[in-house]
Amino acid sequence: MPLETQSNASSRVNKGKKPMSSMKPPSSIGVIKSEFKVPSPKQSRDDTFKPPSSSHARQSSSASLSRAANDAAEPSTNRKPPSSIGRVAKPRSSIKQPVEREEYESDGDDNASVAESFISLNRVRRSEAERTEYFKNQPECQFIEDDSHHVKCTRCRKVVSLGSQRPFTVRPWEKHREKCDQQVPSSMLNEQSDTDQPTSPTTKPKRKLKTAEERKLLLETDPRAQTVRENETLCKRCQKWIKCTTQTYSLFVWNKHQLICSDTSPSNRVAAAGGRIRLVNDPQVKDCGPRHVDCKFCETTIPLEGDYDPTNWITHQRTCTAPLPPPSATSESTLVAPSDGGEMRGVKRPLEDLEETAADDILRLNRPRKSSYKPEDKEAPSALGWFLMPFKAFARGFKESIDNMSASGS
Repeated sequence: MPLETQSNASSRVNKGKKPMSSMKPPSSIGVIKSEFKVPSPKQSRDDTFKPPSSSHARQSSSASLSRAANDAAEPSTNRKPPSSIGRVAKPRSSIKQPVEREEYESDGDDNASVAESFISLNRVRRSEAERTEYFKNQPECQFIEDDSHHVKCTRCRKVVSLGSQRPFTVRPWEKHREKCDQQVPSSMLNEQSDTDQPTSPTTKPKRKLKTAEERKLLLETDPRAQTVRENETLCKRCQKWIKCTTQTYSLFVWNKHQLICSDTSPSNRVAAAGGRIRLVNDPQVKDCGPRHVDCKFCETTIPLEGDYDPTNWITHQRTCTAPLPPPSATSESTLVAPSDGGEMRGVKRPLEDLEETAADDILRLNRPRKSSYKPEDKEAPSALGWFLMPFKAFARGFKESIDNMSASGS
């Protein structure tokens, strides 16, 4: 740059500034505040700083244009289509296809089927002629004359109701077929029973009911029945009348009573033991055995039906009139007459005279005091003396026992 231009530029700068000599000093010395404003944190970033926008646009080169043309003309096989980016293709088997709804024709759900027909476009309702043709093609369906709401199944021999709103409704028939197909046909059961007849056990025939005469004969031949009547039977064991409930000579009530009576009745051994105890303790019995009893008064022998059965003996006691024998002894001979009071004085029996030796006197330590005993005159012990008195007595007694042991040993 030439010198002239530099001088001109410096002169232009100096014109705008005042000379240093013309500037006045400050009136007061203090802190000088800067006029620069710091942006606050609340201000947005766009207000404080905005990057400069570039208006420069790069022109595409001829090489890049030719490469793009070649790619459009010959697409690469390794390149994925844009629709498959970010999405995994599902197999065709996993894709759910629309399922056609099952035809539902029943008298109870006609309104529902009509409502579904508006929703489902693939649903087609059958006409009456088509439904009639459907039933004609069913080999197990039999029509009923002058009845379009019932058909008969030839397999199970049952009449199937098809509803009352429309004739020949298909749905009830299909429901019946589902249940009927699960059952084994009767023809197969007959064939199976014919084949298995030799191996299967023979069925018991039904028990024939007995007549009144047969029931009466059974009760009369029963050893447990004592008396048989038309409406009641006397039990021989418990002596109770068993009444019939619904029919004459009822065996059911009689057999039921025998089960209860046999459980509650005692055994023969227990009954025999009780009878024997009774006979032995009876003062009128002189002698008894399992089959006989000897009376002490009339001296007769009474036979018994069972082992120690006291029935016959009780009957004999009621009829026995022999008087009781006089008592064998009286208390008059042993009665003692009262005597005077002086003679009834109590006199102790003298004990056996025992020779007392000197050694016995020596061993007897606790002897009673004699009349010549005089207590020793001693002063009363003090408080400490009373406390030590048991110990002194123990020491004195221990010493005396040792002396006695030494004397007896010598």
